[in-house]
Amino acid sequence: MLHFLPAPVIGFILLIGLIANTLFWAVPIFALAFVKLLTPSASARLRMSKTLAGFPENWISVNNFLLRLAGPCRWEVTGLEGLSPEKWYLIISNHLSDVDIPVVQRVFNRRVPFSRVFTKQVLIWLPLFGQAWWAL
Repeated sequence: MLHFLPAPVIGFILLIGLIANTLFWAVPIFALAFVKLLTPSASARLRMSKTLAGFPENWISVNNFLLRLAGPCRWEVTGLEGLSPEKWYLIISNHLSDVDIPVVQRVFNRRVPFSRVFTKQVLIWLPLFGQAWWAL
């Protein structure tokens, strides 16, 4: 949709949009995570975890919208017919590309439960993302 603009302008708009979207969703994630940390009731913490899982799904949906604005991208994906948000799946990415995670998020968002990420312990110190991974 923005294809009439020069590529650097599209990139800048996309970057600003992705940063703003991340900061927007970080606020409720961190607020609820802090409350979850202080909540003594296990059932209340479980409800908060389910609520917390909805925020990243919304974050991913807005990211996907922004990426669609950047330009057309043809996707050929098969095998999604039997997926359900009520079941659990193991999704493995081999990181052969810098876009594995956005592709996995784009393809599976709201088709399967929100992905839990196994990552290196040191990445918890990555600003915003590390704390969000911990909270989720």
